[in-house]
Amino acid sequence: MKSNVAQIFGVIVAFFCGSLKAIVLDVGVTIPPQQEPVVAVMGTNVNVHVLIEGNQNPHFFKPGAKRLAELSDCEIYFTIGFPGEENVEKKFASNGRPVLVSMVGRATAHNHEHENCEATDIHYWTSPIELKKMAQSVYREACRLMPAQEEYFKSNLQAYEKRCDQVLEESRAALSKAGVKHILSFHPALGNYASAMGISQLAIEKDGRAPTLKVVAAVVTETRKHNIKKLFVQNTGEAEQSKMIVDRLGATPIVIQLLSIEPLKLIEQITAELVK
Repeated sequence: MKSNVAQIFGVIVAFFCGSLKAIVLDVGVTIPPQQEPVVAVMGTNVNVHVLIEGNQNPHFFKPGAKRLAELSDCEIYFTIGFPGEENVEKKFASNGRPVLVSMVGRATAHNHEHENCEATDIHYWTSPIELKKMAQSVYREACRLMPAQEEYFKSNLQAYEKRCDQVLEESRAALSKAGVKHILSFHPALGNYASAMGISQLAIEKDGRAPTLKVVAAVVTETRKHNIKKLFVQNTGEAEQSKMIVDRLGATPIVIQLLSIEPLKLIEQITAELVK
């Protein structure tokens, strides 16, 4: 009798544990770089749905009704302040789900007409420091939704934070050794990278507008002063837009996929290009 009870109890426990491990939450994000901290923390407990693909320009992207309907089935949606999220918020508010949470834990409005992008750089994922904060936001929500998995999420978070710290330390050391003090970009999207690395960003585009001759002249003066030979451009048409400026600067264009699904590798790529 005791043997049968033990067997039944074992089956129940095995079933319960198996069910617990099998729980998978549907989580929505706006851009590909947000996937990394989500998956890093939640591991096998998450299925990530992305609003904007990596080859699309988020500044001109407007999500369709079908895409929004797909995302409305998510349990939670992490915002980051990109254009189009206003439409997401309206759609989700009418449905009552998913729950919207700011991945960066702060106001992230992004409007080129009213804001200076250099002062409000929302490209948080270009900084290992900000990536850690994003992962911590994911951890808090994951624990809220699945408290039984807290230790698993905590272990994952710590591993990701360690990786972020490693990339930060190695990048800073490499830049310092190479004497790199500035980074030149077409769009002011590398401000968080520059801040994390202790260098300064020079940007050609200002407030989302095409650069004027005055701005170009000022940038040319600065690049020559600091002997900057590389211009970072995104893979969303900036390489074509910057041709004339590149010729005038005498710089080499470095094309990067800013909306990379692997932001830590992107950071390493940027550093590697700077120290070459």
